[in-house]
Amino acid sequence: MINSRSKGNQYEVKICNEVKFLFPEVMTSRNGSKMIDDLKVDLLNTDPYAIQIKATERTPPYGMLLDVIEKNFPGLIPIIIHKRNYQGEQVIMQKQDFYNMLAKLQRYEKFTKHESIDELVKLLDEQIEKNGKD
Repeated sequence: MINSRSKGNQYEVKICNEVKFLFPEVMTSRNGSKMIDDLKVDLLNTDPYAIQIKATERTPPYGMLLDVIEKNFPGLIPIIIHKRNYQGEQVIMQKQDFYNMLAKLQRYEKFTKHESIDELVKLLDEQIEKNGKD
């Protein structure tokens, strides 16, 4: 049976590997900066996002975590990625940040070929699938 600390560490590495093609310099804060890790951010070099990763069965205090991250990293968009056994993975963020992200995506789609978004999604799906096999 895996302990909760190992489970969390392994999930951080998994997410780190999945987003590496979007953020080539990404690393876990556990490997890069204990101070940043203590401030509730698990991935480094993911600007404009500050990402906390949770692999717990209980629901973490999302609001408190988002507020702490926002306070400690002003100007970055706080995001929580949460995984529970047999229940999938969720991304939690402030509603206004979500709307801003949607608005940027809408503007991007209007000024680029729609296939570019599809290509990005395809690349991400391939990365997630590859990471799941490792």
